[in-house]
Amino acid sequence: METIEDSADEQAIGSLVNAALNASEQDVPLPPRRGMPPEWQKLLEMAGVRSQREFADGLKGVSIRQMEPDGEMKVTPQKNRGPKEGLGSLGDKAVVVSDVDYEAVGRAVKEALKRAI
Repeated sequence: METIEDSADEQAIGSLVNAALNASEQDVPLPPRRGMPPEWQKLLEMAGVRSQREFADGLKGVSIRQMEPDGEMKVTPQKNRGPKEGLGSLGDKAVVVSDVDYEAVGRAVKEALKRAI
């Protein structure tokens, strides 16, 4: 896991997104409500919060999907429905990136985060 400053430029954001997509897996289960795995605790520490509730309260998120290898990318803002319901898709506000260089991806992430609620 890595963090990035809010002030990071589009190139840095796009590079981090690329690294995350390359390391991603499918069908990863959600952590249990009790007895969080060490990775989840590390995420909370990186976010500077003490609990899952505190983390969820201030969370803004996006979902990033690569349609095909080296193809179009879709960055979808998410709606924070609170700690019990989690994040929901705002698919109608998605940003589609055809030119998937780091800078374009970084711009799309910044725009989608502005649209997230």
